[in-house]
Amino acid sequence: MENQCRACLTRYGFAVLATVVATWARMSMHGWLDDHMPFGIYFLSAMLTVWVAGVGPAILSLFSGIAAGVYWVIEPRYSWTVTEPADQFSLAIYAVVGTAAIAIYWRADSRQVAVNLQSAANAELTEQLRAADRKKDNWLALLAHELRNPLAPIRSGIDLLDRETLKSEQVREIRKTMRRQTEQLLRIVEDLLDVSRYTRGQLRLECETVDLREIVKEAIEMVAPMIAENNHDLKEVKYCQPLVVNGDPTRLIQVVSNLLCNAAKYTPRGGRIQVLLDGDSDSARVCVIDNGIGITKELQSSVFDLFAQADSPRNRDRQGLGIGLALVKSLMDMHSGQVALHSDGPGKGSHFTITLPRQDSAMLVKVEPPESTPEVADSASIEGATVLLIDDNQEAVHTLEALLSLDGCRTYAAFDGPSGLEAMTVVQPDFVLLDIGMPGMDGYEVVRRIRKEAALPRPIVIAISGWGSEEDRQRALRAGFDDHLAKPVDYGELVDLLLAKASKCDAMESIAEGRKPQDLLRDKGFQPVK
Repeated sequence: MENQCRACLTRYGFAVLATVVATWARMSMHGWLDDHMPFGIYFLSAMLTVWVAGVGPAILSLFSGIAAGVYWVIEPRYSWTVTEPADQFSLAIYAVVGTAAIAIYWRADSRQVAVNLQSAANAELTEQLRAADRKKDNWLALLAHELRNPLAPIRSGIDLLDRETLKSEQVREIRKTMRRQTEQLLRIVEDLLDVSRYTRGQLRLECETVDLREIVKEAIEMVAPMIAENNHDLKEVKYCQPLVVNGDPTRLIQVVSNLLCNAAKYTPRGGRIQVLLDGDSDSARVCVIDNGIGITKELQSSVFDLFAQADSPRNRDRQGLGIGLALVKSLMDMHSGQVALHSDGPGKGSHFTITLPRQDSAMLVKVEPPESTPEVADSASIEGATVLLIDDNQEAVHTLEALLSLDGCRTYAAFDGPSGLEAMTVVQPDFVLLDIGMPGMDGYEVVRRIRKEAALPRPIVIAISGWGSEEDRQRALRAGFDDHLAKPVDYGELVDLLLAKASKCDAMESIAEGRKPQDLLRDKGFQPVK
């Protein structure tokens, strides 16, 4: 503030000094100029002032020049009166031209200030873009690292399975490892998709009254392989009464499991992890406590920010993508809850607490399955069913065909929409597993034509797509699909869905007919699975 005042006094002092110097110069030239051009020197003074000190001091210099010229230069001197028309005209010209010149300078200066501000904003934006680009590069490097971790044992497992000398026990262990790492990959992808849906406002909750004790139980079961792999000691301090909250069970399980995964990842091997449940009349709480590496005070304020950890690409042995805790925070906000962190610093562990509004225990009602939902007997199977797979990803088709064939299905494949429609008239399938995102004719158009053409059979059509949001599912159902599964498909879930759909609409009746369309298919270029 003091510096601003000093600068202001300097600028206006320059205006006064310029007027004084101009007055001295004009009076020195009075014997030569007499009363001609009384304001010429003062005009130069005002222009010099506006150039050096700015508009405000220039206005002061302009009016000071008028006063000095009238008092010391114009006859009668030492008087404030101007009687001669020529002097009056000179005074008016000086005032108008001086004001116009200052206004022109002010306008040009304002434009220059605006240009400078825009230039500074552009420079700041450029630096932000560079920082964002560096952050993106770091995060992509972390993503590659996180994906390579589970991909490495999967690839090695495949190489091992290629060898025929493996014992059955070794094969089982390899399968377990590959399945566990595949689940880790799926968890990463699902978290990324959930973050994308949340930022676009497309994440939806399906809330109901649930007991937090059941949520914690299922979350612990979900992360049990990771806990066991790191040899952690996990203790759960159970609550004796129901902790009833209103929430989406799937998302709440995701919240608790993310906190447990975070604790497992950032706790050295053989560490301790504790899960506490607590509540009062207004709220229910779940605490996840570990004795891991802890969190510095500086990072605690930003640990729930999206990609917060992506700024430190070094030491990636424990580095995550920075999305798990951000997703926890987002989901808790959607549940009108809170998540809090406490850590005494590096090496002193972490303490995460989620808090939700508690509901009356009387509101907890066990939901019975609807009577209309068909129950599939344990002995039911899809053996003998005819399945047509339509997908442009040939490798995905062949692997799924192999699984269905092992279960006794007759399977046929088409790799684009028109071929799939042509195959429909020949195969007469019980089920169609149809990809959506195919080039040319997409799955939506294929299923519309299946439902529209009376000559085509009416099979059960299941969408198998990489687009897996609830909006994608609803769009598929509106287009005419019977159901929707997201890739990669869990085969057991697929079989259960086919059985449930078949028992509901009696599509399996055709299995007993013993159709054999193989010969017709070969004539049209379609090949059954070998």
